Amino acid sequence: MNTAFETLSQDLSDIVSATRRAVVSIRGRRCASTGIHWRKGVIVTSCEALYSESSFSVSLPDGETFETELIGSDPTTDIAVLSLPDAID
Repeated sequence: MNTAFETLSQDLSDIVSATRRAVVSIRGRRCASTGIHWRKGVIVTSCEALYSESSFSVSLPDGETFETELIGSDPTTDIAVLSLPDAID
């Protein structure tokens, strides 16, 4: 019989395995953050983490890095959207 801790550990491991391909690293001149590769050409992240910068590099889980720019942000919901080149799935 699994303990609650073992069940939680397995559940977290399953979540990480299922989402790892969508998590990206975002770097600016003064900031570093993570984001979600939401859909083709779109990265969603925290608005607060980006400070006031407008261009960034995004590293995908496979190690590829691309230059990107801020499409828009909403400080009231703390959401920012970055673009990726069209060729990136």
